[in-house]
Amino acid sequence: MKHLFSTFILMLLLSGIIKAEDKIAATFTVNTTADTDDANVGDGICADANGDCSFRAAVREASQDPSLVNIAFSIPGAGPHVIALTGALPGFNGPMNIDGATQGSTAGNLQVGTTTSGTGWDQQIVIDGSAVTSGNVFIMNSNTAGSVIRNLCFKGTPSNIIFFSANAGGALIENNFFNTDPAGTAAMGTSNQCIYIRNGTSDVTIRNNVFNSFVYAGVYIFKFTGETGTNSNITIEDNFFGTDKSGMNVIGGNGTSSMAVRMQTPYSNLQVTGNLVTSCDRGIYLVNNSGDVGTGALVDNNYVGINAMAQSVTGSGNTSAGISVTGNSISNIDVTNNIAGNNGNEGLYLFGNTLNALNNFVGTNPSGDVMGNGSSGIYVVSSSGVVVRNNDVRNNSSNGIFINVSSNVTIEQNIVENNSFDGISVGSSNTVTIRNENPEFNGRYGVYVATSDGVTMTDVTTNDNSIGTYLTTVSNFSITNLTSNRSTGGTGYGLAMDRCSAGTVTNLVADNNSYIGLNILGCDNIDFTTLRFTANSSQGMAINWSSGTGKDSEFLTFEDVIINDSGQVGIRVLHENCHDIDFNNCHIYNSGSYNYFNAGNNITFSNGTLDSAGPAQANAYFLGQGNSITDSKIMNGQLGIHVAGIGTDLLIQNDTIYDNASVGIYVGSGDNIVVLNNSIYNNGSKGILLSGTSNSSMPIPEIIAFDASSVTGWMEGFEPNTDYLIQYYTTDGLAENDGEGANFVADYTVTTDLDGNVLFTHPITIPPGEFPRFTTTQLE
Repeated sequence: MKHLFSTFILMLLLSGIIKAEDKIAATFTVNTTADTDDANVGDGICADANGDCSFRAAVREASQDPSLVNIAFSIPGAGPHVIALTGALPGFNGPMNIDGATQGSTAGNLQVGTTTSGTGWDQQIVIDGSAVTSGNVFIMNSNTAGSVIRNLCFKGTPSNIIFFSANAGGALIENNFFNTDPAGTAAMGTSNQCIYIRNGTSDVTIRNNVFNSFVYAGVYIFKFTGETGTNSNITIEDNFFGTDKSGMNVIGGNGTSSMAVRMQTPYSNLQVTGNLVTSCDRGIYLVNNSGDVGTGALVDNNYVGINAMAQSVTGSGNTSAGISVTGNSISNIDVTNNIAGNNGNEGLYLFGNTLNALNNFVGTNPSGDVMGNGSSGIYVVSSSGVVVRNNDVRNNSSNGIFINVSSNVTIEQNIVENNSFDGISVGSSNTVTIRNENPEFNGRYGVYVATSDGVTMTDVTTNDNSIGTYLTTVSNFSITNLTSNRSTGGTGYGLAMDRCSAGTVTNLVADNNSYIGLNILGCDNIDFTTLRFTANSSQGMAINWSSGTGKDSEFLTFEDVIINDSGQVGIRVLHENCHDIDFNNCHIYNSGSYNYFNAGNNITFSNGTLDSAGPAQANAYFLGQGNSITDSKIMNGQLGIHVAGIGTDLLIQNDTIYDNASVGIYVGSGDNIVVLNNSIYNNGSKGILLSGTSNSSMPIPEIIAFDASSVTGWMEGFEPNTDYLIQYYTTDGLAENDGEGANFVADYTVTTDLDGNVLFTHPITIPPGEFPRFTTTQLE
C-alpha cells in the first residue's frame, strides 16, 4: 500500500493534475512497536527489513523530506502500545506532524478552575525512552517549523525528551503526557528536562500537556555561551506540572532543584498562561544571564502551588518561590491574574525593570481560603519601574508586599491582610508610591518603610495591625490621608517615625491604639498638618530624641491637631534634645496625667487648647528652656501650667487660663518666666504662684489703694535702678493679690530706686464690681 500511495502521487505530478509546490504531505503509518530502523533511507517509503513501518523508520524517512510529513499510528491489538526505544531517534530535519490520536486515544482539555480537567482522556501510544542513556529522544533541528507533536505518552530518558537545537524551527507540542502513565494518573519514568529549547528558537507553542518526574525542568529554555539570537513568540499554556491529568492529585517525583518552566535566554513575547504548577522547587522561573535581555513576557492566570480548583492539597506547593522573575536586564513583564499559594518561599519574586504585578491572589484564592506562602507574598528587589496593583495578598509567613533596594515603585489598591510580619514593607528604596492601601491584621506593621528616599503615601489605612505605620531613616517623604487605628502590640503606635527628615504628614487619624497615636524619635524638618487622635491608651503624641544614635528631634511643625482622651499624655516632648518645635492650633482634651508635657527647648505652643475637664491630674508641664505658650486656652484638672526642672526663659503670653482645679500658673523652679497679657481667672487656687527661689525669688508687689480711676502700688526688694513693666487687670474677685486677673486693662513702666523699691500710682478704669490686679515683669 505504501508503494501504491507513492506511485499514485508520482502519476499525479507527471500528469500535471497537481504541481510540485502543491505536493500532498506524505503520511507514514506506524504499525509495529518494534524499534527497527528504515531499510532504505531516502526512498520515501517507511519500511524496516520486515516491511513494517516502525516509529524509528518513520522518523528516519520523514527527516529526509524537507516538506511536512504526517506520522500516524495503526498498531494491531489493544493498547496502550509501548514503543521501547533502544537509542535516541534521528534528528528532525524537516517538519513532522506526529499524532498519537490516530491510534484511537481520546484527548481532553486541561483547564484550571474546573473539576472536569482531563476527564476521559487516555493515551494509546507510549514512547519509552528509558533506555536512551545518551542523547535526547526527539531532536528538533533547523527547518522543523510547523512540526506538531501531540497525543503521546512519554516515559522519560535520563536526558531530555524533546530537544530543540539552537535556532531550530517552531513547533506545536500539545496533549502529551510526560513521565506519566497512559492514564495520566501515576508517575512513569524520569527525565532531566521534558522539553529543552536552545537559544534562537521561535514560534513554539507548548499547551495542554501533563508534566511530571523531571529532575530539573518541565520546560527549559536556555542559552549556552557563544550562542546568538533571541527566543521569541514562545507560548506555554494550559499545562499541568506536578499533578495528574485532573489537576487534583499530586504525582510529584520532581527533583529538589526542579522548575516547571525555566527561561534563561534572551527572549521576547513569552507567554506563560493558564498553567497548573506544583510540587517543584521553583514554579515558573524567568531569569537572564549577565548581559542578556529578556523583554516582553506575560505570566497570566497560572495556579502555582495549589490544585486545579485553587485549593490546598496534601503534597502540593513548590519548595521555593512560586513565580520568579529575576535579572537586571529583564523588562516589560506582566505577572497577572495568578493564584500563588503554599509555596515554600515567596509567592511572587520580582527582580527586573518595568514589571507589573496585577490582579494576583497570593496566599489566598478568590474564595478567601488560607494558603499562605512560606516567606513574603510579593517580593520586589533591585528593580525599577514596578507596579504592584489590585492584588489580594494574605496569610503569608513574612511580609505581604516587600519592596527592597528598588526605585520608581507604585503599590496601590491591594488587599494586604493577616500576613505574619508586615503588610507592606519598603527597605533601601527610592521614589516609592503607596496609595489607596488598607493593610490590616498583620503581625507587625501595616506599613514599614526603612532607609528610603522619596516615599509618598496617599489614602492609606493601617488598622488593626500590631503597629500601624512605621518609618525609620526615611527622607523626602510625603504622607497624606493616613488612618492608623487600633494597633494592638505592646508598643502599639498608630504612626511611628525614627530618624526621618524632610517630609510632610497631612491628615493623619490615629485612634484607639494600645500605646501612642504618633511617636517621633530623632526626626527633623517635618511639617505635620491636620492630625486627629482619640482614645490612645498612653499618649496622643510623643516626641523624643534617638538616644542610641544621638540624633535630635528638631525643626518640626504641628498645625491643626486635635487630641481626645489619651490615656496619659496628650502631647509629650521628652528630652532637651528635642528643640525648635512649633505647635500651632493644637487642641488637647481629657488627657490623663498631662495634657502637655514639655521637657524640650525652644518649643512654642500657640493658638491651642488644653482642656482636661475629666481627669483630676492633667496639666501643662514645662521643664525645658526657651519655650512659650501663647494665645491658648488652658483649663486643666490640676494645675493650669506647671513650670519645673530647669524651666528657664519661658514665655506665657496672651493665654486664657481659667477653671483649673488648682493654681493657674505654678512656677516650682526655673528662672526668667515671663507672664504677659494673660486672662487668668476662676482657678481653684492662686492665678500665679511662685515657689521657693523660682524666677529669682522675685518679690510680690502690693496694691496699697485703688478707686474707680486709679491704683497705687508698692514694690520692695526688686533689682535697683531697673525698669519693670506693670500690667493691670480687673476681676470680679476680692482685691487680694492672688495673681488672677481676667481682663487686661493697661500697662506702665516703672523704675526702681537705689534700694530696689518704687511707689507708683497709675490711672486705670475699674468697672463697677471689679477689683484690680497686676503683674510685674523685668524689662531687659
